[in-house]
Amino acid sequence: MAALSAGLVLAVANPAAAHDAGGFLESAGFPVNLAYGGVNQSHKHVWVCDNERDGLGVRLYYKLRSGYVGHIGDSNGADDGCGGGFPGTSSNPVYKFWITAGTTDDPDRETSDIFTA
Repeated sequence: MAALSAGLVLAVANPAAAHDAGGFLESAGFPVNLAYGGVNQSHKHVWVCDNERDGLGVRLYYKLRSGYVGHIGDSNGADDGCGGGFPGTSSNPVYKFWITAGTTDDPDRETSDIFTA
């Protein structure tokens, strides 16, 4: 299994503004972005997109303030459409997320760093 590196993309209009947070899953040694996803500025909506036509799909796992951990997926490879959902609320927002290769709970799957939303 290839070692992975992860990157964080953060867009902020100004220091006081709300922000969207995004991350990506890369294969180390290859200039290939395997998947990307993130959390919107309200910390309610999460999304993930698979960039590889490898049949594995991807998942974005999220953690809510309450401690609940869930996931959404994109199982159609690099075809049109991504996975998304609205698991967060104003009182129980998404505050951490990470991206994995594959749509199973395989403990050996490739996983990004954990990002703070």
